Amino acid sequence: MSSNKKGRWLYWDTNVFLAYFNAERDRVDVIEDLWDEIKNEDGQIVTSVSAIVETAFIKQELPNAIDPTVEKLMDDVWHSIMIIEDSYPVAIEARTLIRTALKERNWKLKPKDALHLASAKWVNRHVRTLNEFHTYDSALEKYATLIGLPINKPYVLQQRIAELR
Repeated sequence: MSSNKKGRWLYWDTNVFLAYFNAERDRVDVIEDLWDEIKNEDGQIVTSVSAIVETAFIKQELPNAIDPTVEKLMDDVWHSIMIIEDSYPVAIEARTLIRTALKERNWKLKPKDALHLASAKWVNRHVRTLNEFHTYDSALEKYATLIGLPINKPYVLQQRIAELR
């Protein structure tokens, strides 16, 4: 397993990116601060390629006001993070998670959530140890033991000095 970077590596669920793109109050500032923190410590944000499709548009563009500047913002984000392909091994892992969750815990895991969880598990096992899986979907937190990673809402380790005043 490669470990050439010293900072935290975090997997972000699609809803973290949507909160950022939609500039959701009480979330966007945390995401921006966390992003800066990760960049400053030589860390990495990781997500599944499916997040690109799941964030095809933002709320302000609906129902039919598609804005090319939004797409550029999205593309800038996608080019600045690590994107994991939804490969055959990831799909098999996602299927296994769905079946295990149902069989062992009677939990119903949605396929798109399973793909994200499986992608994080695959990265953690084959690329680089991840520190956490971040999501705003609290229902996913219970899957932490199945993927071997803490699952939390995004948060910053250090508050900005301006916030402390």
